[in-house]
Amino acid sequence: MQASEFMRRLEWVKDVNNWTWEETADAMELSRSMLHFIKKRKYPVSEKAVKRLRYLESQAGINPRAHAIIEAISQKARQAKPQVSPAEIEAGKTVVKGEFLSGAPPSGCDGQIRLSRPDIKARARLVADILLEQSYHPVLLACLPPELANDSFLNLLTPFSYNALAEAAMTLVFGSDWENGLPDAHTES
Repeated sequence: MQASEFMRRLEWVKDVNNWTWEETADAMELSRSMLHFIKKRKYPVSEKAVKRLRYLESQAGINPRAHAIIEAISQKARQAKPQVSPAEIEAGKTVVKGEFLSGAPPSGCDGQIRLSRPDIKARARLVADILLEQSYHPVLLACLPPELANDSFLNLLTPFSYNALAEAAMTLVFGSDWENGLPDAHTES
């Protein structure tokens, strides 16, 4: 195991247990100076230290693989966030590259998904639809071309691509600052 990975995981154990570095070193059966040397890559991580780290992770209820998966999903979601330009908002049209579960777009779709803003009456109805469904799904359906505005097509997309399309549709319908005023998901109780 690389020193950086070892220290990242050890710091997580430390934080979960609310330990000081002295307590963490004691739990690892190492000195604080040895942890410092590992962190500075002056000494490699021993197999014994890796085994002890895994034991402490299991005692703390930490699953490093699950954490790595969650981090990868979070990063992918951030990367998939669409960028709709002011010119596209003004024109009421944008194109989002679709990612499909199979890796390839279905026949009849080139992978470039075109979204168009509906007229003002339809947009006004969308407000009620969002409130009723508590979902942005109606907005996305209203912005898709008719041949793609169905769950059969949308179920072929990756979740990241679906979210990117939904966010782009929301931006076309409600403007670039539609997310302002939304409650922060991390502070809601």
